[in-house]
Amino acid sequence: MDNYSNENNYQQAIELLNNTRFDNTLDWSKIAIIIGDNQLKYKTQEIINLLEKYQFMDMILTIGTFKKPYIYIIEANNKNQIETITNNEYLENGNMKFKTYKPNSNTIKATLHWLPPNINNESINKALSNYGQTQKIIDLKLNNLKYPNLKTTKKI
Repeated sequence: MDNYSNENNYQQAIELLNNTRFDNTLDWSKIAIIIGDNQLKYKTQEIINLLEKYQFMDMILTIGTFKKPYIYIIEANNKNQIETITNNEYLENGNMKFKTYKPNSNTIKATLHWLPPNINNESINKALSNYGQTQKIIDLKLNNLKYPNLKTTKKI
């Protein structure tokens, strides 16, 4: 894989991660992501061997795949250990190369469905202001030719 393909592969994986809703009880300060070649399926033992090469295995609590067999979520004992891991932009073992990624723990992407259509946008923004900025509010309409403008709900 050439460098452009690798970077495109990594960017696609990061987009997938950023567009996923996670359990908000995760302590993101202790989480790192490693992203391999999207054309390959890795075995957990290969990931363990990779982390052993860099002497990181003593720090690791959890290793798991994420939606795709080339993206691994790694949980360490503490955030300092995650910083140690992600200070290496890439981890390599033989012909395997993984990009490390530290998820932005300050960003939560959430979608709320089935809000009553009569709530105005100002009320929604005010109600959610303690949690950050509302990016988009959509009025959903019934998909019905006879009543094309009938609102059914709001989606944030």
